[in-house]
Amino acid sequence: MNAPRLPFLLATLAILSGTASSALAQTQSRSGQGRIQLAAGVRWVENSGFYDAALARGVDVGRRSYGVAPIGMATFAYWVEEHLEFSLEGTLSYDQYGPVWQVQSATLGGALRFAPLTASPLWPYVGLNFGYSLNGVRSTLATPLNSFSAEGYGGSVLLGTGLDLAPLFGVSFELRYTITYIDIPPYHTNINAGGLSFLIGVYLRIPKPHETMEPHIPKTLDEELPPTP
Repeated sequence: MNAPRLPFLLATLAILSGTASSALAQTQSRSGQGRIQLAAGVRWVENSGFYDAALARGVDVGRRSYGVAPIGMATFAYWVEEHLEFSLEGTLSYDQYGPVWQVQSATLGGALRFAPLTASPLWPYVGLNFGYSLNGVRSTLATPLNSFSAEGYGGSVLLGTGLDLAPLFGVSFELRYTITYIDIPPYHTNINAGGLSFLIGVYLRIPKPHETMEPHIPKTLDEELPPTP
């Protein structure tokens, strides 16, 4: 690491530490709150099973490769209670395996996250997701279906953490592994449209109604006292 960069990194860590400490002092109960998050990252998909199944039938599907491509996710969540969050999530992703296989995927599903820590700006969690996947597949080797749509269902295991930088704003880091198999009709086999994803997100908390109401402050002493009969 270059010496000039060290003071900058230390200053950045100090700012984040101070911000998180300030958020800790203002931490509110999560129960009943909403959360909206946008996240982006990369996804790695290993499809050895697809290549092996195709080659076993004597079909050349191109050279064996791995898909590494971008993924984006939107989350709309609600804290059922202090430790448990339920959310609806949608993702968009694109994968390419070698020069001949392209898969575009859109998913919509529900997720549950369990966060054991309370009253803390840092809230690590584990979770599960299950949902529907709509995929567009393109390949010059899938004749006569050079492009087609394929549906599937799959699930994910989630491991991540959120960090409240302010009472209503924070960042998240999530690692998820997804299994979603879709059929490839010409080969009577399937391909995994899931894979391992790493996502970095920003989120906004939606406070409970009573947390957004401003307290009534009497303007005069007469306003504070009840009327005399």
